[in-house]
Amino acid sequence: MGRLFSCDLCGTLVSICSRCDRGNRYCSDPCRKARRADTIRRASRRHQSSPLGRLNHRLRQVLYRLRRWASVTHQGSAPATPPVSLAAGPTDEVAPGAVPACASFSARTCCVCRRPLPALARFVFHSGEDPG
Repeated sequence: MGRLFSCDLCGTLVSICSRCDRGNRYCSDPCRKARRADTIRRASRRHQSSPLGRLNHRLRQVLYRLRRWASVTHQGSAPATPPVSLAAGPTDEVAPGAVPACASFSARTCCVCRRPLPALARFVFHSGEDPG
């Protein structure tokens, strides 16, 4: 038995066999990581807008300033070499138009293990419920 679902982030259709299915909601690791990063970002924003979050931020800044103040004893010397600009590295974000892990969609094969699927498959869409 297999399952056909639509990725919760990019909407790509994914077919997966029951051996590989662990309640998957995303077509690939980049989509999963991008959604997780977004979830963490939103939770952090909510926390920092709460009274406790503002207090935590204020205390963290005070401690940071104290650490910086304690380490300043005299002016340092000029750097021996000019500063180097580093190129940005790869990110976990999903680029628009990126090819998902299961780019060659086929409802007849599993997108994870590439094994053939039986003729019957469940269809699950964004809401997480079977249509009908």
